[in-house]
Amino acid sequence: MLQLQPSWLRGYRQKNLSILEKKPLKKSQYFSVAELDQSLSIQDNQAETQIPKELEKKGLKVFTWNQALLSIPDKIKYILEKEENPKNQYEAFINSNFNTGFIIIAKDDNFKDLIEFEIKGQKNSIIKNIVIIEKNTQNLKILQHLREDTKYLNQTIFLEENSQLVFVKVFDIKDQALVNQQNFLQKDARLITSNVFVNGETIHARTLNYLVGEGSDIKQFDFSYLD
Repeated sequence: MLQLQPSWLRGYRQKNLSILEKKPLKKSQYFSVAELDQSLSIQDNQAETQIPKELEKKGLKVFTWNQALLSIPDKIKYILEKEENPKNQYEAFINSNFNTGFIIIAKDDNFKDLIEFEIKGQKNSIIKNIVIIEKNTQNLKILQHLREDTKYLNQTIFLEENSQLVFVKVFDIKDQALVNQQNFLQKDARLITSNVFVNGETIHARTLNYLVGEGSDIKQFDFSYLD
């Protein structure tokens, strides 16, 4: 549960709440608007997501939101200001109401092994994560599993100069989910990203990629497994 709410974070939430109330939606043949709109309400906004502490043993630093707002508030504020405003109510709902999540930081290093972890949300977990890949971090490969009751997730990945990342999300959830990801690449950064859908009834998934710096490069591959 978030306890620290600096004024700029309250402003970020309010901006997204105003977008949510306007419901800027583009109609789509790929999902039911009425069905997904039922997800825009929860009975209890108190929830926690288990922090993947095993990542710290593999060379990454993991903060809760409260820890990050005490330790690196300027960096978090800067990244949130870089995000594109949501274009639909689902992304805005998570940004305005998130009650849990964590911040992962990869330091300057040369990673060799695959790093794997999972997110298992509680029923009312509204999750917002930030992944920061610091300057000159090389060969980092992350496999993230979304499991069980993970229903609401917004994630921003920020690659600093001359960093490299392979990031794969595997969706193995129960029924409905709203998942959005924004990727920002600074100068000479490289990202390979993928969504792998193996389960779930109705999933609204959206990925936005931004080549901010000269020489940056993104490759995206998405897969669905239909049984």
